[in-house]
Amino acid sequence: MAGPAALSLIWCDCISTAVLIDRARDATSFVGRCGSRQASLTLAGRQSAQEQEYEKIMPDVSLKRVTGLVKWFDPAKGYGFILDQDGGPDILLHANVLRNFGRGSVADQSRIVVMAQSTPRGLQAVEIVLIKPPASDGTPPIADLDIALIEHLDALPLRPARVKWFDKAKGFGFANIYGHPDDVFVHIEVVRHSGFADLAIGEAICLRVIEGPRGLMAAQVAPWHSAVNAADMAAPAAQGEDRPDLLAHVAE
Repeated sequence: MAGPAALSLIWCDCISTAVLIDRARDATSFVGRCGSRQASLTLAGRQSAQEQEYEKIMPDVSLKRVTGLVKWFDPAKGYGFILDQDGGPDILLHANVLRNFGRGSVADQSRIVVMAQSTPRGLQAVEIVLIKPPASDGTPPIADLDIALIEHLDALPLRPARVKWFDKAKGFGFANIYGHPDDVFVHIEVVRHSGFADLAIGEAICLRVIEGPRGLMAAQVAPWHSAVNAADMAAPAAQGEDRPDLLAHVAE
């Protein structure tokens, strides 16, 4: 049986071993914490670098309301530019934005209100709020439309129609009102006076129609959605309306 001295030595050895184990555990824990902290810092650094790179390539998503005039728009190219009335830089107007507004073209010098977004290439319109035709002195766009008719143009009903064909170079084309087989003559100056630059085959539009010296003709062209909430949207044929109720007549 071991004496007191031997037991004392064994006890001291046990305590020393326990202390060493505890210190080893503390060291391991410290290293682990340091490693985790370093990993977190590294990950945070990577995220910060990614965010900085993202900010470099992504545009500012804040939108700015801008009012101006259409500088030019080319349907064939699919874009044009807007002059900011407050003197800011030109604003890119893409055909897709115009189509979202229900139009395939817009005439030069038309008044336009858009929501614009800053991009690496400059300001770009992302939404159209309003388009108004170019300023006019009240003179009819063509001789077959008299001044009295132009002054009361809004009194004519808007009729949904579709472009049969239109040739900008020739300066005219034809459209058909829904529910009526007769062709409606559409003059390029009426198109421009209405705020359009061109019309595409099959394009949905609205027309104010009169019967001129040579038959039915458009007095005004409007976007297709202009008559969506109008009371005159119901098809005249379905209601048994006569043709004189559909059209305004002018003397030759």
